[in-house]
Amino acid sequence: AASHQINEMLKGVNRPFNQDGWEYFEDGKDISWKTGTSYGLRDAWAVGSTTDYTVLVWVGNADGEGRAGLTGVAMAGPILFELFDLLPNSEEAVLPRHHFSYKEVCKQSGYRAGSACKETMHIAIPSEVQRIQVCGYHQQVTTDTSGKYRVHNHCDVESITQPMMVLDGITNAYYEKRSGVSYALPPFLPTCDEGLSKNIRIVYPSENARILLPTDLNDRKQSLISQAMVDSAVDSVFWFIDDQLSSISKDVHKVEFDVAPGKHILTVITSEGDEDRRGFEVLE
Repeated sequence: AASHQINEMLKGVNRPFNQDGWEYFEDGKDISWKTGTSYGLRDAWAVGSTTDYTVLVWVGNADGEGRAGLTGVAMAGPILFELFDLLPNSEEAVLPRHHFSYKEVCKQSGYRAGSACKETMHIAIPSEVQRIQVCGYHQQVTTDTSGKYRVHNHCDVESITQPMMVLDGITNAYYEKRSGVSYALPPFLPTCDEGLSKNIRIVYPSENARILLPTDLNDRKQSLISQAMVDSAVDSVFWFIDDQLSSISKDVHKVEFDVAPGKHILTVITSEGDEDRRGFEVLE
């Protein structure tokens, strides 16, 4: 089952430019393939297989001398597919059903479907896999009727409970920057926020981190660079080292600290009062 899945994945590897659109042609061959390039551009490899044939291509100099542009994709890959063009077509790989079972998974996350997953699908997985983690990205969230604000049980407003996909602040910031789609929890209704929201999280350092700071050319310890993720509504962030105000950030919440060796507490507080803290140690 695992071998079949890996072969299916390797069929999706992008082929050399002259092979674009191969899947749309009647004589297009299902080829699982992978390339490799050695350090210093000394060797270029490409290996491909069908149900009947395996082809391996090596390109390089016999004396091991490297050469600019000598990569598996650029040099060995095109030769690999030229060789497969000379070989007869192979039968399509058949799913070994007796090695698989079907499980219902969340269509968005790929984890086992939970009660809050709106869209699900059945996929074939190796029969030996007994447990799949339940999707933790979909949650039942209670909001006002507009769906723009979260509310809690004590709010005297009309509310609805609906499933939502939720990413944590760090993951969502990365995802939103590249896709333009946000999966952050809605903020609490301003008239009904009892301090349940936490709009800040320290990205670095992690809790109980042991940090070795490098030294510069003058034998001076470099600064510790810390970063926090905050909600877009946050105006300012106040940074404290061992309860002493060290810095204030406004737009980019990344700051540098000069810290002595030893244990320290980093505390960040937003202008709205949300707080996060980390304990860490700077090594000698």
